[in-house]
Amino acid sequence: MAMPLTKLTQKNSKFFWSEECKRSFQTLKEKLASTPVFVLPTEDNGFTIYSDASKEDLGCVLMQESKANKVVISLSQKSTSKVTLASLSAQSCLLETVKLNQDQDQVSAKVKEQVKEGKFQDLQIDDKGILWMKGRMCVPDTDNLRREVMTEAHKSKFSIHPGSTKMYRDLKKNFWWNGMRRDEAEFVSKCLVCQQVKTEYQRYGGLLQPLEIT
Repeated sequence: MAMPLTKLTQKNSKFFWSEECKRSFQTLKEKLASTPVFVLPTEDNGFTIYSDASKEDLGCVLMQESKANKVVISLSQKSTSKVTLASLSAQSCLLETVKLNQDQDQVSAKVKEQVKEGKFQDLQIDDKGILWMKGRMCVPDTDNLRREVMTEAHKSKFSIHPGSTKMYRDLKKNFWWNGMRRDEAEFVSKCLVCQQVKTEYQRYGGLLQPLEIT
């Protein structure tokens, strides 16, 4: 199907856009833009939808687990610039959890009073009463909330155990607390999965040196 286009990329091949190349290009474009059905679904097994989206496109894959493996049922891709998609809104429970813990934490409550008095320029309180540090949510040290945030950033299905540096960069985009870098590094160092999987990037000790026998 793509052979005529592949030949155009070969070395010492003269570029000539023939009718065969045009048909190959149109066929590939139709295959990529259509919604193919790869395997007929069965009623016995459940379905799983994997999706990904950007500002330009939305893609979805419908899969079903068979006796041997997971198989792709259907593939769909839509352009958000041409198609109006249904709008969904979700309220994160993390905001309410942080707000509740900030209200119960004596240190956070005291800082909020000082912010209202204009003593801290880098701290702000939004209309929901949540304390922010330069656009980052302040996480109090109550009810293991900081550990819960780090666990979500490190062990959830969407984070896939990032390293210490990557995890810190992700955390500091949205959260802040005093000593976050130290807590995050200690958290990652104690992760059993990371200890078993991740490779230590250290310089080798070199060749063995013979010992003198006296």
